[in-house]
Amino acid sequence: MAGRWPVCADGGDVNSDGRDDLIGFGQDGVYVALSNGASFDAVSRWTNDFDLSHGWTVSQYVRTVGDVNADGKADLVGFGLDGVYIGTAK
Repeated sequence: MAGRWPVCADGGDVNSDGRDDLIGFGQDGVYVALSNGASFDAVSRWTNDFDLSHGWTVSQYVRTVGDVNADGKADLVGFGLDGVYIGTAK
């Protein structure tokens, strides 16, 4: 994971288990470490969207998480040059 995790990070419950997980917006994707209640499981890449290699720089574009569709899971939200982009959790 060295060099890829994170460019910026946030927290939110991506799997609807009631525990906040770690979400990192990295060089080549969005990475998640699920909470197990005592610590965090191994980091895995969930998508290659919203990353630095696709122009999502920290200095220009805000990326965050929030439940935008009321399903109890944190979704990805990116404020881009030409609009707001949403990646819903599955």
